[in-house]
Amino acid sequence: MGRVRDDIEGWLSQIIRPRCPEREPIIVAAAEAYDAAEEGGELPPELLRPVVDAASDSHRPVYEFAVPLLGRLTGRFAEACQAVADMAGHPKSHVRFNAILSLGRGTPAPFALEILRQGLRDTSSRVRAKAADWSGVLRLREMVPDLERASANEQDPKTKREIDFELALLRDGYQLRPADHDGFNVTAFCPGGIHSRWVSRTELEQRGIGAIVAELGKTPGTR
Repeated sequence: MGRVRDDIEGWLSQIIRPRCPEREPIIVAAAEAYDAAEEGGELPPELLRPVVDAASDSHRPVYEFAVPLLGRLTGRFAEACQAVADMAGHPKSHVRFNAILSLGRGTPAPFALEILRQGLRDTSSRVRAKAADWSGVLRLREMVPDLERASANEQDPKTKREIDFELALLRDGYQLRPADHDGFNVTAFCPGGIHSRWVSRTELEQRGIGAIVAELGKTPGTR
């Protein structure tokens, strides 16, 4: 067994087999195919297909496992990028959603930008929101003009809030929102993702937003 296949054995036995045993074969096939591609340095169709099938799955445990694998492959193989492009054009919105999740930090930036821009124009508000979110996850400041246009055109209030949140982070380096008790919630990029905290109006006036954002930027966070 390969490295990924070894690493997931505990997860399979504790989570997948008790809760959704019918999904185990697709997960195992993806893990073994990914290991074989990494070890062999090639990505023939018979190895790419199991990873794409798992990444396209509608079951959350399956696709959340597989999309990072496909994302890593996009950094090495043009075939993996083409597979993600095909997913981004799929008739089913959950597959288009998963295509965005399949963009990793090693994915070629021009390709990632193409998929994200396409996602911002998607007919599904869920896909549009994820395209905005993933622009921030990957910290692609090139997406700022696209997010500005998407915000201006967005009709769904929840999706517009998501777009505006990522737009502020990428354009300004932080997001400032009024909060209860005469204060504000400040969010900024940091190691590991983003970090937020409440600040009082007095602290904001005395320290300035720059100092607060710099402090947040040194605090480990999550995304």
